[in-house]
Amino acid sequence: MGWIARAIEPCSDEQWRITLGNGEDVRHCEARYLLLATGRQSFHPRVNFRRRRYDRLAFLAVHIPRVSKDNRPFIECFENGWVYVTPVPSDASVIYVFFDARMGPPCRRTVGSLRQTLACCDRLSTLFSDVSGDRNEDVKWFAGTAHSGLATPTAGKNWCLLGDVAESRDPLSASGMYSALQDASRVSERLLRDDFTTTAREDMDASRQQSFAEYLKMREGYYAAETRWSDLPFWVDKGGSMVEASAIPALG
Repeated sequence: MGWIARAIEPCSDEQWRITLGNGEDVRHCEARYLLLATGRQSFHPRVNFRRRRYDRLAFLAVHIPRVSKDNRPFIECFENGWVYVTPVPSDASVIYVFFDARMGPPCRRTVGSLRQTLACCDRLSTLFSDVSGDRNEDVKWFAGTAHSGLATPTAGKNWCLLGDVAESRDPLSASGMYSALQDASRVSERLLRDDFTTTAREDMDASRQQSFAEYLKMREGYYAAETRWSDLPFWVDKGGSMVEASAIPALG
């Protein structure tokens, strides 16, 4: 634990040289295949791929001491986004507030502002009713991106993208983890067979693009299902979508 890749360089046409660091301890190793699984924002100057964003979804989250005995995760919507609340270890909960990054965060980083913004969320309001005052000294705030994205290509002769860097999905779809695990299984089978030919890589990308087209249709349907604020920007734009429905690839 604690080892991170400090440098990755090709040392031949078939090998990668990786420099690992853990504090002051530095080690080197060589690998035949490079698997990049480092998230939505990942890039590597030696790996040639492009990544397209399909929406502007972002999140603001707060780690707060758990005050409710109800440990079930839940989702609620509000005028300018939606909320996911989940219990985490150490008797705490995390509240994720998803919004369109172009519109900016819907609240300030205080419990009072968050409570006011999400006043229409019945279940969340019940949770907040047990939190005294702003209680800002007990909470930790963090933020990030949650956009949908697709890389092309996702594999080369001796490298491959996995997880969110290859294909990221809206958390509302609850399909990102399944997609990543399925992806890893598919890639591992090809690596074990030493089947990373040009044709195999093209087949992998074609299959991914078909799956992603199906996902975009599903995502559009999820956002269309919320009708209370269907005339407000976040919901009109389907969570900050940057692609018209007519531009989503046809299935089949």
